[in-house]
Amino acid sequence: MIRAQVIKLDLTCKQEAFLRQCVGTARFAFNWALNRWREQYVAGLKPSEGKLRKALNVVKGEEFPWMLDTPKSVVQQSIKNLGIAYQNFFASCKGTRAGAKMKPPDFKSKRGSKQTARMDNGPGTFSFDGRTVKLAKIGVIKTYEALRFDGRPLSAVVSFVGGKWWLSVQVELPDVVLHHENKPAIGIDLGLTTALTLSTGEKIDAPKPLKLALVRVRRLCRQVSRKVKGSENKKKAAQRLANAYWKTAQVRKDWQHKTTTSIAKRFSLVCVEDLNVKGMMANHKLSRAIADIGWSEIVRQLTYKCVATQKVGRFYPSSKTCSGCGEKSDSMPLNIRSWVCTSCGEIHDRDVNAATNIESEGIRLFTASCAGNNACGDGSSGLPRKRKTKLPSTKQELDRTLQMSTN
Repeated sequence: MIRAQVIKLDLTCKQEAFLRQCVGTARFAFNWALNRWREQYVAGLKPSEGKLRKALNVVKGEEFPWMLDTPKSVVQQSIKNLGIAYQNFFASCKGTRAGAKMKPPDFKSKRGSKQTARMDNGPGTFSFDGRTVKLAKIGVIKTYEALRFDGRPLSAVVSFVGGKWWLSVQVELPDVVLHHENKPAIGIDLGLTTALTLSTGEKIDAPKPLKLALVRVRRLCRQVSRKVKGSENKKKAAQRLANAYWKTAQVRKDWQHKTTTSIAKRFSLVCVEDLNVKGMMANHKLSRAIADIGWSEIVRQLTYKCVATQKVGRFYPSSKTCSGCGEKSDSMPLNIRSWVCTSCGEIHDRDVNAATNIESEGIRLFTASCAGNNACGDGSSGLPRKRKTKLPSTKQELDRTLQMSTN
């Protein structure tokens, strides 16, 4: 298992100047390699990041001697990142990579919101000692906190984000087996008024940091637009705006990680809807609220943190279906937050009922897929089965299935 920690750096003026040189060198190497890649492609050749790294090593001593002042990993890893970007782009064009189609890599700008550079030459080439870290060519740097993971550090990447310098460290740790004593499965309904509604009836609200900071962000945007282009005051105003956006993103990220980690520790199987978030973001009335919660990021974190996840088809009528008897209503407008089933008379909270149906359908799909049936969470979700016995009767079977899948 690999965990990552981002640590704030406490730099001197000399150290900050050196790190600025490193991120500038990484950006230059990336743009140089991208330019050569495009030239070779137009000439009918087959470019690769390995050939470009060798070509730069040959000429950098004469043409770019200032590159020798930075660690060699800064240049080498930057060109490797270009190769990875093209691999993802080609895989996206072929349809072998999940997600929307990607654009080819483009040149990096020094005015970008994030500047990064890899400072290590592999495990063992940098070390931590309390609240200090020793990196190649720069020496010992103070940090605002110590490395909290007791494992083997793999890589160290410095970045300049939000007007501050950060060190991202990946640490290799032994795998941890989570023991879930409460309940084997949970269904989650994503919403806007209530961010997450669990099938247990628990509702989790999001802090919605952008909504709270929107007045200040708008004021800072007006200040940036009124400054003279190219002036120092415009740069300072732009930095204040970037800091405001960065703080907003950090509040959202903190809530997302704490919430998803809590769910992953409590439940073995997490069932969620396979929502078309990109299509929903096209609605200008909902896009800001959806982005302020971060539905896609929540699902992504649950996918890699939980023992098992199951997506339920986006056309599955979780809100229209009664979780007690399985009766489906004809329509269910968004303004209806609670309703009474006309068949069994049970009173439902809209979100809790949807989460319960998502849990039932997710368990059915997960059990069928583990049994070898052609069940798929994308399009096979139909109406829930009317069971003579309630859902907890499948708890022992689900526990055995999850145990087999983790082994």
